[in-house]
Amino acid sequence: MTNTTGLNADRGAALIGVLWIVILLAILSLGVLHLTLRNRQSVDSLEASSQASQVALSAVELFVRQRFKQSSTSFVETAELEIGGIIVDVSSSFEAGKIDLNKADQDLISAVFAFHGQDEDTAIGLGAAVADWRDFDDDRRQNGAERDSYASGEYSYAPRNAPFETVGELGFVFGMAETNAFCLSEYFTTYSDPSISEVTYPLAPSAVIDILAWARQNDWQGGAWPTPDLFEEDIINFDIENKAVEISTSFNLGSKPQRFSTVVRIKSGQDMSFVILSHSRAVSGAGFGC
Repeated sequence: MTNTTGLNADRGAALIGVLWIVILLAILSLGVLHLTLRNRQSVDSLEASSQASQVALSAVELFVRQRFKQSSTSFVETAELEIGGIIVDVSSSFEAGKIDLNKADQDLISAVFAFHGQDEDTAIGLGAAVADWRDFDDDRRQNGAERDSYASGEYSYAPRNAPFETVGELGFVFGMAETNAFCLSEYFTTYSDPSISEVTYPLAPSAVIDILAWARQNDWQGGAWPTPDLFEEDIINFDIENKAVEISTSFNLGSKPQRFSTVVRIKSGQDMSFVILSHSRAVSGAGFGC
């Protein structure tokens, strides 16, 4: 007599085993599908980011070579360009009109902090700390911060004791919050004309003019601040060669807004050839409370 009970039990066990295998294969298939979709999304995202960057760089190329220079002393500040069917808004500003972190005296730098609400002692201290960061020694100036200050403040690094490489480096200076540094980045540069130590007043953007006007009205640190007429002077015998220019581009790619900041240095005023000093996606200051 055949043992049907045992046979049925074996068949049931085998069926359960098959079902588990099917379930495991289904789970593995879903995992592979999910991973494939994520990889596809990552690739799509990278492709979109690369495309956006290329649109911005193409707009910079077209703007600088064909639209920017109108005459030896006249330059276009804004333009609307079409790149591959995409409308790109372009704006420009000379870095020479900004405050160079590596050249400006600490009173001018501290004026930026004071203008934005820091009390006098804090603003002076931040200006001195910036100067100590970029100098080549470990001698702490009055109200400044050198290696010992960073160590006692539990910083994991010391001041560079060399020129700033980027404006973003400002966020590492003793006493400076990174978010505050981001909000103040529009005033500063590390790309000004190598042969000029001061702000070129006729090229200054409105944000920098506001700082200098405030410093003069408030006699900040007793400095000799520029008078308003200096900002209205015509630029005579202006040589654009070796000047750095920030080109801001904004456009929509699909439904997503894109913003880039590109800094170029003009190599020749004749053919407007240039080199790119920096190129990055611009981030809105709203998220930083600016």
